Amino acid sequence: MTGSLVYLTDMRHPDELIGAVLRSEHPHALIRSISTEKAVALPGVHAVLTWRDVPGLNGFGIAKPDQPVFCEDKVRYVGDAVAAVAADSREIAAEALALIEVDAKLRSCRGNLTLFSFAAITKVMTRESGSILSRTSCR
Repeated sequence: MTGSLVYLTDMRHPDELIGAVLRSEHPHALIRSISTEKAVALPGVHAVLTWRDVPGLNGFGIAKPDQPVFCEDKVRYVGDAVAAVAADSREIAAEALALIEVDAKLRSCRGNLTLFSFAAITKVMTRESGSILSRTSCR
């Protein structure tokens, strides 16, 4: 016994790929297009994924799968996942992320703020309108 523990994230395999996720820098924006061609063409990149590559429902969530795996037409917060790459190294993965072009139109996060009842907010804030709202009750 050495008294040390090897964690999964500390383990390496000679043929492993490194994954990296492109995340939104904007709190609220409409996505016009996502171009991955330059990233795909980069030597050492094995895969570039967007919402188009998610089989079936592009969603996840604990109580309700209403959070997109990858953003399709809008981003909802800073850090929202837009695309992912798998590459031979961290450096190549970072370079590939920088080559992904996202054409997005910023949307205002401010507006006429008024008081709503919970029912009105629930009606306005749905996946279809571009916001996500989930209500879970525990008794």
